[in-house]
Amino acid sequence: MGDAPPEDFRLGVDVGGTFTDVCVFTPQGKTFRAKVPTTSKDQSVGIKDGINKAKAMLKSSFGWQGQFEFIHHGTTTATNAILEGKGAKTGLIVTHGHKDILAIRRSQIPGHLGAWLTYNPPDPVVPLERTVQCQERMSVTGNTVREVDVDALRTELADLKRQKPQAIAISLLNSYTNDAHEKTVARVLREEFGPDVDIICSSDVLREAGEYERSVTTSANALVMPIVKNYLGKLTQALKEDSDTIRILKSDGGLTNLEVAGQSPVSILMSGPAG
Repeated sequence: MGDAPPEDFRLGVDVGGTFTDVCVFTPQGKTFRAKVPTTSKDQSVGIKDGINKAKAMLKSSFGWQGQFEFIHHGTTTATNAILEGKGAKTGLIVTHGHKDILAIRRSQIPGHLGAWLTYNPPDPVVPLERTVQCQERMSVTGNTVREVDVDALRTELADLKRQKPQAIAISLLNSYTNDAHEKTVARVLREEFGPDVDIICSSDVLREAGEYERSVTTSANALVMPIVKNYLGKLTQALKEDSDTIRILKSDGGLTNLEVAGQSPVSILMSGPAG
């Protein structure tokens, strides 16, 4: 009854709007399923409840009380933050003259000719009032055309500081070829806003051409980062006795560890649906 190696028990957990579902694969190829109510305020509580329920089944069937080889988790924490408009208060730093990048987008309107008359675009991920322009310029080949004007940037940041953002995205023109200016801006932001504000460079999130795509992806990453990091921190504490290996399902169906998921939460925006 109790001879199965503990590392051979594998667990997956998915959090839905109403229920949290847990599935365990045993060394014998059997599956055990547990369903518990989702705890919306702190989903890690419901996950722990579901795992405890599954472990009780395993104890009854196998006399097993050990750790799982791994826990794989599909989460909608980042997804819900975007869809419900409950993301962190986020700022955005862009190259001077490109303040409207998130509002202009690619100027692609869904529908046929004349659809622009009735199309109501969604609000920008970061509003204009929290978008700051930085006087600098990097060439398309990665050569500095104009150094970052640090003094001017500090002056421009005054209003953003008043708004007390929780995270700030940096997306400068052509930074995918050379991230030196973004790193300079990041250092200034850290000095101005302190250690508690998350600062994200586009060159670390999506290092490729396409200013709008890079900017909106970095902004979305910043928008959900404080929320996802807080959730993953609670999850780590709740499950520390259940497994040493916890992985999060990514939007592309792959898996990532908690540290990477916390630093690049935009990669798990579709974690739940992907599962």
